[in-house]
Amino acid sequence: MHSKVLGFLSGMLHKRVLVLTHSAADIDAISAAGALYFTFRKNSSISIGIPEHINTNAKQLARSLKIPYAMNPGNFGDYDCIILVDFNSRDMLGSLQGALQAFNKPVLLIDHHNLSSDKIASPELSIIRPECISTTEVIHDLLKLANLQMNAETAKCIASGIYADSAGFSVADHETFRIFADVLEKAKINFSQLLELFSAEEDFSEKIAKLKAAKRASIFKIAGYIAVATEVSCFEASAASSLIRVGADISFAASSDKKEMRISARASNEIVRKFNFDLTRDIFAKMANEFDAKFGGHPGAAALNAKNADSEKALKRCIELAHEFLKSHIRGAKMKDYSD
Repeated sequence: MHSKVLGFLSGMLHKRVLVLTHSAADIDAISAAGALYFTFRKNSSISIGIPEHINTNAKQLARSLKIPYAMNPGNFGDYDCIILVDFNSRDMLGSLQGALQAFNKPVLLIDHHNLSSDKIASPELSIIRPECISTTEVIHDLLKLANLQMNAETAKCIASGIYADSAGFSVADHETFRIFADVLEKAKINFSQLLELFSAEEDFSEKIAKLKAAKRASIFKIAGYIAVATEVSCFEASAASSLIRVGADISFAASSDKKEMRISARASNEIVRKFNFDLTRDIFAKMANEFDAKFGGHPGAAALNAKNADSEKALKRCIELAHEFLKSHIRGAKMKDYSD
């Protein structure tokens, strides 16, 4: 950890602080923001801002823990400093990109995604740890290093973020379980009570998006593995995840409008571990120049954003690159289209 980061945190006393999550904030994002809010609210004027959208479960968590937030906050100049959590790519800020770029006061970045090419905070004020399961796990370590007391609300946030971003511990290691046990004890609730904090009825339109994703999916068998590509009008991340749950090993879900195309990708734990597959490195990094795109994420979950791109062409390229990767690891790996 950088000494300047610890200095930033100790210097927040009586400051006006804005914590910003990425657009379409998920449980880990709102949990990270909430953990900072509950830790520093007694000594700082701390606000939470979310660009454009917050997902259903994150909204439920905020409601359960009374985490205050504002959608698309303005007047960044009113704040003394900004903390960015759970992203390190400017594109993830949506319509707030310009406001952050114009902000000329200190910016701290805390994240666990693979490093993007964007420089949205200085290196000495950036904590990016891709080896961590969640951003809340990074915050746990940061608070511990800074000798800051963790209250029950902070602990609930950290536990929620770890559970959500580990996909219910399906990608957890011993360190994740150690931290989770520690924060759950500090949260003073049991496991089932934790799950109730962010359990919510799924939005109807999200259900429809996932069903349409399956209906429209192009299905390819590559040497015994299944790769799928589909288009939806929204909820591309949920759509990609749902396709993994119903049997795909690699999934790509695209949505687009007049300004932007977005692709969310997911890969099964088996294919990530067996072949050291990484969606950011092996798929999206190879598409970035061709589609003038920004990307970020983890080996098993990643996203790509491009301006004025052809979603059909981009999805086709995703499948081609998945095939190329598997061919390099499985001799004679052939691809067969099962879409019909």
